[in-house]
Amino acid sequence: MVIDAQEKTKLWRAADIGDVELLHAKYVRYGFARHTHEGVAIGVIEDGAESLWYHGANHVATRGNIVVFNPGEVHTGQGADEHGWTFRIFYMDARLLQRAASETAGRAKDIPFFRQPMSDASRLERQSCFIWAFAQLVQKHADDPPIERSDASSGKIGSPIDRVLLLCYQYDPTTARYSTTVLRLLRLAGVLTVAALVLGILIFRRRDTTISWTGLSFLRSNVSATKGRN
Repeated sequence: MVIDAQEKTKLWRAADIGDVELLHAKYVRYGFARHTHEGVAIGVIEDGAESLWYHGANHVATRGNIVVFNPGEVHTGQGADEHGWTFRIFYMDARLLQRAASETAGRAKDIPFFRQPMSDASRLERQSCFIWAFAQLVQKHADDPPIERSDASSGKIGSPIDRVLLLCYQYDPTTARYSTTVLRLLRLAGVLTVAALVLGILIFRRRDTTISWTGLSFLRSNVSATKGRN
């Protein structure tokens, strides 16, 4: 291990939130040989550039890049030039990331897998701020869809006929349109009713035809018996 006076490291450990470790370090000449982590490692490059081998290819992570290593996958790490690199990196149980993914999705999820080792932290931050801003806008200033407003639910829109017609429509906020959900169900019921009537008619016609042939056979047998007596 090569020690340089410019190199500094500091490690924090938070056992109360799931045995999470945070390493803040600056390395100039020191490098990590091929190794793995039991959990997931998520870091960000604060300064300089790191050269790393991961997933069978060489990568260079520069300032502002987020670097993610999946559990159990071999990788290396060293300075990309003579200036080295400064970074912060979290080491944590992969189940914490799985829990975060499940809570975000609203259902049970497997441990997330990252195919690419790097992403842009500044872009991720901008996207997060963008989504947060619109979430605040909707929460504080948006109303419910028109069909669900209090004046509609209180029966203050139009005549009784209009209110009955409104029951046949459903507002879809994803398309900002009204869909005729109830009317579609009524049309389907009508088609099924017509089909049942046609089937009933065919059954009765077939039964009538069978009865007619039976009666004709009976008459013929009676006529034959009468002629035999004469």
